[in-house]
Amino acid sequence: MSAVSGSDDPPASLLPESSSVAAQACESSVSGSITTGNGAGDAKSTAGAVLAFQYGYYVQRDADAALEAVAKDRVVGDAKALQKGIDAVPEGTTHCVSITTGDKNSAEVEITETHPDGTELVHDQTVTTTRDGDRVVIETIKENK
Repeated sequence: MSAVSGSDDPPASLLPESSSVAAQACESSVSGSITTGNGAGDAKSTAGAVLAFQYGYYVQRDADAALEAVAKDRVVGDAKALQKGIDAVPEGTTHCVSITTGDKNSAEVEITETHPDGTELVHDQTVTTTRDGDRVVIETIKENK
């Protein structure tokens, strides 16, 4: 997992919660520095924070839920702008996230979103995290070109 968590065992919160066929195609796994999945995430590691943010975005479709995984002094925009982005994604869209952690507070993230019509979009991001007490939270999300 991440150097932040100190554990190699994936927590149950990293496992997918959706039972749809498309969501099941996104197998949850942790292998070395690479975490893949679409589960609810957690606040214990960089990978967990990324999953939590994406779960709020794609599954809950709720900016406030996604922003719970983000530092209070965030550099990822406000809830209104984020909700506008969420609302632009067709309902029924599924996602799969691949997170490659670098040092203990950064990751290269690839998000594959699959729309109900089968269209796929891939987003490549660099995410940095920080500690807020006992929680790992997202500090920045940068879209890579």
